[in-house]
Amino acid sequence: MKILFISHNAHRAGAQLLLLNFIRWLKAHHKNIDLEILMGGKGALLKEFEQLAKTYLVDTGALKKGNLSRLTNQIKNKKRINTINKNTYDLYYSNTILNGELLRMLNTGSTPVICHVHEMDYWISKAGAENIDLIKEKTSYFFSASKAVKSILTASYEIPESKIVPVYVPIDIKKILSVNQKQSLRSYLGLDKNTILIGACGTESFRKGKDWFIPIAVQVLEQTKNEKLHFVWIGGKNSAELQFDLNRCGYKNNIHFIEQLPDAHTYFNELSLFLMLSREDPFPTVNLEAGIWETPILCFFNTGGTNELIEDGCGFAVPYANLSAMTDKIIYLLANETERKLTGKRLKDKIIAKYDIEIIGSEMVRLIKQKINK
Repeated sequence: MKILFISHNAHRAGAQLLLLNFIRWLKAHHKNIDLEILMGGKGALLKEFEQLAKTYLVDTGALKKGNLSRLTNQIKNKKRINTINKNTYDLYYSNTILNGELLRMLNTGSTPVICHVHEMDYWISKAGAENIDLIKEKTSYFFSASKAVKSILTASYEIPESKIVPVYVPIDIKKILSVNQKQSLRSYLGLDKNTILIGACGTESFRKGKDWFIPIAVQVLEQTKNEKLHFVWIGGKNSAELQFDLNRCGYKNNIHFIEQLPDAHTYFNELSLFLMLSREDPFPTVNLEAGIWETPILCFFNTGGTNELIEDGCGFAVPYANLSAMTDKIIYLLANETERKLTGKRLKDKIIAKYDIEIIGSEMVRLIKQKINK
């Protein structure tokens, strides 16, 4: 069995990390599966992909550079695509709904194409109508990162339910909980061991709700007057506007932004609460990485897969964009340690039961084989 895995780039983000971890798991547990990778752009994870399998870099973003550079990249891209199209694959596995242009280049013929969708309306619509038309034309089956994603695909993009299977994002629980990988966020920030940490994570994009982080932190700090309480956001650069607010808010010493922290999940063990402030998010891996440490998650209603994860008493949701409600819930949970810890314990148990790479990875292989046999 030979599979071509397709990623739009190699940035350190949820969908790309899922693909990297899945390929790594496949190499360890399914040595009979031959695989190659088509990468549509560079990124911090590129070398790790290249170490795992033959990787073809077709840098679609580089085509936007100057005339000579664009022509050079067109020639390189064409040669690599021609090499791929001479190969025979049993299945094409496209790891995002943004890969329309890459799929257009491939002679997939009657070979099945799976599209694993990790996006919701914001990114799907931003990619444009031509992209979604290409995806629908070239794709045989869809894996959706959550039930929320499946609903969008059927309601907004007229993709039949029969072609969609929810396939959640897994994590390598054994690796994350390994004692020798635990890191101290308090030490990293130079904070006292009695500091209370509330975390959040994500890039600086509008979708991630990073602009809500400072107002929420300020409200909580104003009301609690707790100098040992610190808010930490990991990931993405700060915009000039965010930095302006941070400098003016009066709590600069208690609100921290870390641009990038490799293996950030190894620092989550010290968090008391994790804030998922996304305006929409299919099924953020970071929720699992925080929850496995028994850290309760707070989010907004109607924002995607996080709402599915926190069902059954595994977290809390407040009305969309209601920052005061989020503030009140944070203060309540800080004051109610028993409820906070019970919620975190339920979340960890749920993650172990449903979202480990061994469970979801095996299901993905079963579904892939099923689609190939059809």
